[in-house]
Amino acid sequence: CQPEDIRGQAEIARALDMQVATGEWLRTVWEWRQWIEHRSFDVAMPDIARTGLSEGKRIAALCDSFNLPIAPHVGGGGILAVAASIHYSAAIPNFQILEHSHKAHANKARVTSQFPQPVDGAFPLDDQPGLGVTIDEEAVARYAVADFTP
Repeated sequence: CQPEDIRGQAEIARALDMQVATGEWLRTVWEWRQWIEHRSFDVAMPDIARTGLSEGKRIAALCDSFNLPIAPHVGGGGILAVAASIHYSAAIPNFQILEHSHKAHANKARVTSQFPQPVDGAFPLDDQPGLGVTIDEEAVARYAVADFTP
């Protein structure tokens, strides 16, 4: 079935004896609601770089009301999106696991003066303001690309 076929995805989710995780492309609680009501997945994977923290919290609350866990998708976006996903994970009651690509995140962290590293499988949170990340402006200048056109 096509990825956008909510009912078809629900049939697949019910037919499998393993959890189905999805949703990294969904942006609003209204989009998520359709997928949740059809039970089209078992684990929600909102991408905070796409939803933002406020909408992400609303999505987590909706999922929690349906007893669905959250496993944030951390794909696109820069190091601030990674930091936001770590803080988001700590702030929601139905957090299950955080997607983490050590190599990709290490590359993104090159523009910070320091970035938390996982300890025993978890990211420690500190008491720095905001997301706890300090951007290294000189590093940003080193990696900047002039005249970029997507």
